[in-house]
Amino acid sequence: MEDAAKTIINKTAGEEKTLLTWRMHLAGRDKLYKPVLTVMVIVAVLTYLQYLSGQRWVTIFGCIFLSLSLADYFLPISFRLTEKGAYRSGLLGGKFVPWEKVKHCYLDDKGIKLSVLPKRSALEGFKGLYLYFGDNQDELVEAVRRLASTGDSGKRS
Repeated sequence: MEDAAKTIINKTAGEEKTLLTWRMHLAGRDKLYKPVLTVMVIVAVLTYLQYLSGQRWVTIFGCIFLSLSLADYFLPISFRLTEKGAYRSGLLGGKFVPWEKVKHCYLDDKGIKLSVLPKRSALEGFKGLYLYFGDNQDELVEAVRRLASTGDSGKRS
């Protein structure tokens, strides 16, 4: 289930005005079998790792590694749009992309990719910021259109 705690705020935090905030679980967006299957695969991998190594510390290290790598999928992610840029924060930290650095915006059925690269590249998966839709798709698209066009970065796609 999607935990979309969406609010539109006209409150100033310091000098920065927060325009849109929302929070969601990626696992909650998927059909139930996907997160369950993911957990089953993790347990199978850890069991196999324990069988191969016979060392608890290797299995514990593997458990920590898998848990951290899947934290954004299983734990909530918070998003915030301000006049200065877009924020994404989760358990492992956050990311901020100022509107001035956004070169292109790509819309798909799950969200909007804010790209900081001047043209399409294989590096786009690692650069920029992906804003997942909560139950606020129309508001988010309109806010990104308005805010991204105020930057000095030229054309948007």
